[in-house]
Amino acid sequence: MNTWTARLGVSICVAVSAVWTSGACAQQAYPSKTIRIIVPYAPGGSTTWTSRMVGEWLTQVWGEQVIIDNRPGAGTVIGTEAAVRSRPDGYTLVYIGSAIAANHT
Repeated sequence: MNTWTARLGVSICVAVSAVWTSGACAQQAYPSKTIRIIVPYAPGGSTTWTSRMVGEWLTQVWGEQVIIDNRPGAGTVIGTEAAVRSRPDGYTLVYIGSAIAANHT
């Protein structure tokens, strides 16, 4: 093995180990606070019922509280806009049906 090949091998090993260890150090436990699920439909319908079932299951699995937030109106636009305007940290989810495929506003 010549010197150039040995240096290349060492460089690759250092780069791989740096990437591998930095990813492990940067990860945080998710979730670490309350999760909010926005349901853009009126309370009492089937989407509210199923979203509450999913929320209860996620509360048990994650060990953090999951809150269902109904935001009906304007053909799901009000609830969807509330989700879009929320902080992009992964703690606000949207439970939506097929109506989003029809809304092109």
